[in-house]
Amino acid sequence: MEAHDAELFLALTNRRRNKKGELVIGITYSDLIKSTENDFETIKTSLDSIQEYIEPLGLTIVNVDFKGEKHFAIVSVFPSPSELTEDLLSLLGLIISISEEKDNACKPVDLKYLKKTVLDNNYLNSNQLEKGIKQLVNLGYIIKNPSSIEYNIRLLLEYPKEIRQKIAIEAKLIL
Repeated sequence: MEAHDAELFLALTNRRRNKKGELVIGITYSDLIKSTENDFETIKTSLDSIQEYIEPLGLTIVNVDFKGEKHFAIVSVFPSPSELTEDLLSLLGLIISISEEKDNACKPVDLKYLKKTVLDNNYLNSNQLEKGIKQLVNLGYIIKNPSSIEYNIRLLLEYPKEIRQKIAIEAKLIL
């Protein structure tokens, strides 16, 4: 692996908080171009070199569209133990199910609808729901807006579209 590949590797594994306090993982396409001062074909060669190096370690480079921009990051190809409790996993599954429900797209989830669904069905009480949402925000899975919840980049990286669709189907069967 070349020296510039090592710098790119660090950018791909980067985790930080932005000015809004949201978790940011990896590097955006525009930052990748700016920081390397190369065209994408040159960067692609470096990405391929890194991929070749990390693949035997059970890692891969992924890219996802997030907030209108392509993000690149390194993730594990193997499921890993999550810091999410059963309640948090259930809440996240419900959010995914509601979000993926229409046209299999990641649509924002109406906060009133989520609260009504959770509270009316006695899945969680109001305090547990608020605490769960706050934890999912802090862990970088979701972004809470005043009236809705949307996916954050961590959710998109750890739960690709195919997995989210399966979760949505399973959640519908349970709910």
